[in-house]
Amino acid sequence: MYLPGAPESDAVGYSKLQWRSTAGLAWERGPWSVDWTAQYLDGYCAIDADCSLYPPQGSGAIPSQTYHDAVASWRIDEVPGFARASLRRLTISAGIQNVFDRKPPVEIVTEALGYSSYGGPRLRRFNLSFRASF
Repeated sequence: MYLPGAPESDAVGYSKLQWRSTAGLAWERGPWSVDWTAQYLDGYCAIDADCSLYPPQGSGAIPSQTYHDAVASWRIDEVPGFARASLRRLTISAGIQNVFDRKPPVEIVTEALGYSSYGGPRLRRFNLSFRASF
């Protein structure tokens, strides 16, 4: 990335994240299931490989991030009233993304969003979905 007035640096082969991992737990009993997922993103340098260039935020180092998501689902194997129709199974799911409402770290770099692109500016989000199998 280029900052006006900053010395040129070689970024060939440079990757921001050295470590990125995802872990999850799943529980299922009868028609119910619950899933919990945690995503870890290692800290990184915003501009160059050794954090020697400093963006307007005062530091080139961006701290590590961890985000948690949860989903609960209920599966209806035989939808009443649809025994002879093509709809046989319905799954209703409700989820929370970014359960702990964690803000992404500030990353102010030329042409950046103002926050780490690995996090979401919407913070905690809720969703509801319906899925049908034919």
